[in-house]
Amino acid sequence: MNIKNYFVEIFNLLNSVEEDSWSKEFESLITGFESFEKKDLLQRVAKMYGGFGSFNDLVLYKNGKVCFEENQKLDELRKMLFEELKKIA
Repeated sequence: MNIKNYFVEIFNLLNSVEEDSWSKEFESLITGFESFEKKDLLQRVAKMYGGFGSFNDLVLYKNGKVCFEENQKLDELRKMLFEELKKIA
């Protein structure tokens, strides 16, 4: 799977639990993917992974309940995306 595919998978997962804020961020990454310079893409995603309230800290809830399966999938996708990004860094 390539980086854009990871963005799409994460976007779809976020949408499935109605996580609007982060899904909009990934939608923006998907739509602008072809126009990003490699350096800009890496910087943008790196900012998402760091700091308080970052993408790394995200726990998915729906209707006030933790989404266990979706959180496991998100954790897997985050790690795989990060590994894929390291290859182009």
